[in-house]
Amino acid sequence: MRGIASDSATNALFFASAANRIGKVTNLTEIPTTLRFESDPFKVSEDCGEATIKVIRDGDTSTAVSVDFATSDSTAKVGDNDYEATSGQLNFGVGVTSQTFTVKIKAGGGVESVEDVRLSLLNATGAVEIATPSATLQIFDSARLDDEGFGDTCGKVKLGGCVLTHKGFDPVLPLLLLLAGGVFAFRLVRAKRAK
Repeated sequence: MRGIASDSATNALFFASAANRIGKVTNLTEIPTTLRFESDPFKVSEDCGEATIKVIRDGDTSTAVSVDFATSDSTAKVGDNDYEATSGQLNFGVGVTSQTFTVKIKAGGGVESVEDVRLSLLNATGAVEIATPSATLQIFDSARLDDEGFGDTCGKVKLGGCVLTHKGFDPVLPLLLLLAGGVFAFRLVRAKRAK
């Protein structure tokens, strides 16, 4: 028989193994509460106007915690009108497992390469650790596709904001080619009959 039992006097944990032996759990560590960015990198098209950045709390949610956030230049520059700098504080109340902040995106002129904004989490308060202190926001030019085939179509997510979505199939070009081929074949048959 297998099972786990505790000694209320010493708070020790004991377990029964398959070999009918009793063992004592001696190295029980508490899982830390952590804050992390939901993804890295975040991706957004410049036509979306803003990017929603989600921060996740893992572990114990029985106390309130907070963390500061900030953006800073990488290949995307505030001075080049690529995005608007932002900073502030995210507060996680009891039971709250996620919070978001937004980064305003500015559409530049001409076709640009993918530009990065650095995202930072710092100065956590309460019984919490920062698991991912930094992440990247990639801003895609509306005329480009990323390496996964995402493009300039903005899709709304549950919490609001804008994300890159797959470009849909555009039937216009194949339809025009099919139509042109049909017209050519019709004229060819008609020309042969006329001879």
